[in-house]
Amino acid sequence: IESYPQFRLRTEEVEREGPSYTYEILKIFCDEARKKGLKQQFFLLMGADNLHSFHQWHQAESLLSLATPLVGCRSTGTSEILGSGALAERLRSGLTETPLIDISATALRLRLAEQRCCQHLIPQKALDYINKNRLYC
Repeated sequence: IESYPQFRLRTEEVEREGPSYTYEILKIFCDEARKKGLKQQFFLLMGADNLHSFHQWHQAESLLSLATPLVGCRSTGTSEILGSGALAERLRSGLTETPLIDISATALRLRLAEQRCCQHLIPQKALDYINKNRLYC
C-alpha cells in the first residue's frame, strides 16, 4: 500500500491476544473517527466465497451497520446463494463483479523457482523480499 497515500496500514488485529473479530476492530476504527469528528465511510471487502457463512460471523448484522459491504464476484449467479432476508439484501447490494485473474500461488512459486519473470504478477517490494530471503529457490 506504500504507493497509495490514501491507505494506511493498521496492525491492531494482529497485535490483539485471543480471538479477533472484524466487528470489534471496525468498531474501534469507527469510534476513533467519531472522537476526531471525522465523517468516514468504511467498506467491508470480501470475496463471494464468504457469503455462504457470513450469517455466522460475530455480530454480522451489526458489522454491516458499520461498513458497506463490497463483495467481489467472479461469476453470475452469486446472489442466488444469499437466500432472503435483510442481511442477504445488504450483502446483495454490495455484489461487485471482479475480473478473473488466472494465476495461482502454485504457479507463482513454480515461476519463482524457475527464475522466470514475475514482475507483472508480484509487487516489486514483495519480489525484493522473496529474493533477499531466497524464498522459493
